[in-house]
Amino acid sequence: MRFKFISKPNETNICRPWLLIHPPFGMLVPGQSIEIAFIINIDRATAPELNSGQDKLEDILVLHLENGKDYFILINGNYMKSSFGCSLNQLVRYPHSIRDSPALPETEKFVKLKIPKELWRIVDYLYKNALDEEDLFLESGDQEEIDAIREALDTGSEFGKIENIHSMAETLVT
Repeated sequence: MRFKFISKPNETNICRPWLLIHPPFGMLVPGQSIEIAFIINIDRATAPELNSGQDKLEDILVLHLENGKDYFILINGNYMKSSFGCSLNQLVRYPHSIRDSPALPETEKFVKLKIPKELWRIVDYLYKNALDEEDLFLESGDQEEIDAIREALDTGSEFGKIENIHSMAETLVT
């Protein structure tokens, strides 16, 4: 029996741009099973709409069986807003951490920051701790530290102990 995911009526894609399906089609013989992976991939193209609330991690997939019926599969998740994937103009509209406060409206009566606080925090840390560091932007940081730094920026919490200053530099570049 052949199967494939098909697009919904009036749509051209089989799923939202942040969702990957592997395999999207295939064939099964009686008694055989197959594992289908659904991978949520947030990137620079999909993050801005998720951060602003214009998009949600929700989709309905249509699995079509050849000479059979269609099955509807609901995909949903909870997205935790992140400063990564936001434009600088978006970030200056958040007076507190991106996860704890809504963005201020884009009107002149609201005072907005001159530069995003996330950039300020990273540059300030590097200024205080890395002025004499050689090859600062040429060496990779530690991925666990980078993840912790990103989480601290998104939640407004303290950075904690940074063992590898290159982790902070790599986060700034990211």
